[in-house]
Amino acid sequence: MVTQTPATPATSATTNKRRWLTGDRLRNQITGMLFVAPASLLIGVFGLFPITYAIYMSFHSWRIQRRYTLCLPEFAANWRAEAPVWEKDFLTEVVPNFRLGSCFDNYTEIVGNWWGVLLWILGFIGLFFAFIVWTRVFREDSKSDNRWVRVITMAFFIGMGILVAVLGLGQLGVAGLPDLTPIVPHIQDISIGSLAGVVNIGLGALCFGLAFLVMRNPEWADNLPVRLFTAFIPLLVALYWVSNGWGMMISTGDEDYLQGIIYTFYYAVGSIPVQLSLGLILAYVLYRNIWGKELWRMLFFLPYVTPAVAAAVVFRIVLSPRETSLANSIVTSLGFGVQRWTAEPAPFLNAMFGLNLEGFLAGPSMALVSVIILGIWTYTGYNAVIFLAG
Repeated sequence: MVTQTPATPATSATTNKRRWLTGDRLRNQITGMLFVAPASLLIGVFGLFPITYAIYMSFHSWRIQRRYTLCLPEFAANWRAEAPVWEKDFLTEVVPNFRLGSCFDNYTEIVGNWWGVLLWILGFIGLFFAFIVWTRVFREDSKSDNRWVRVITMAFFIGMGILVAVLGLGQLGVAGLPDLTPIVPHIQDISIGSLAGVVNIGLGALCFGLAFLVMRNPEWADNLPVRLFTAFIPLLVALYWVSNGWGMMISTGDEDYLQGIIYTFYYAVGSIPVQLSLGLILAYVLYRNIWGKELWRMLFFLPYVTPAVAAAVVFRIVLSPRETSLANSIVTSLGFGVQRWTAEPAPFLNAMFGLNLEGFLAGPSMALVSVIILGIWTYTGYNAVIFLAG
């Protein structure tokens, strides 16, 4: 009598894998790929390829020319007279002259200071961490996941304290330590750098103390002032990092490009929350049994399908600098002056309320606010329909 040996798990897995590639499953996979192939081709050609090619061009300073060398500064200085890279000896000519840092020369000219970029990014990470400290560290439960949150919080406070203290010591060295000795009789002789160094060293010591208290006193959930103070320290340090990092970038980088990032931030913050909020309100109204619900849904969605050129022409008339334009008629009826709207480069708060703000706190320009209004009008109905769809 012959006994049949049961298949081992490895043999069974191999058999199942082979069955997966045969019969109806194989035909279904091929059919599905054939259906997806046209869409994948369109997305690749008109979506992914322009992005990847733009990244490639950015490394070449936006000039794609024959014989132009990348990451080879010795050849790039006289690249028109040099032979192409593929005609040079790879080991004796290309490899010794390769410089990885030169690949990012174009980005270095834009951002100015990579340490500033790192400090700027760390600042946003610190803002997120401040939120985690406020919401997760002081929970009343003593589960293992909360203990790990407190351990990570302690490590972050220690790392933050070391970074801030080292930064403070560096500022003391640059500003000159002797300036701090006559602090009482000659307080006017203290440099700003020395004072900032002392403040940073104090913040570093405070971070070490908070790291100890977070681990030793986990039951602070009912103590609101302590929670506020503990979350305020990383928030303060994070805002300082964001501000200092941005200052390092703007002082040595491309001001036009970096200013464009600020404009993008203004547009995103000014349009997206308003679009989503109004869209949610309209979706709630349309969800109820009201008269003409389908008609209202079509009217709200109509701005999204309106051609961009037609919408721009209409809003150019509505937001015209003329005193008789619709926008100026509305603002003058509310007691404000006549505005230039799309032709006004001044900040919106200064132009509308007569303030004299400068810098980031001045906010977007009146022209950018006009574009934000157009974006809100265009996408609010679209968001309402998306919310209605579930």
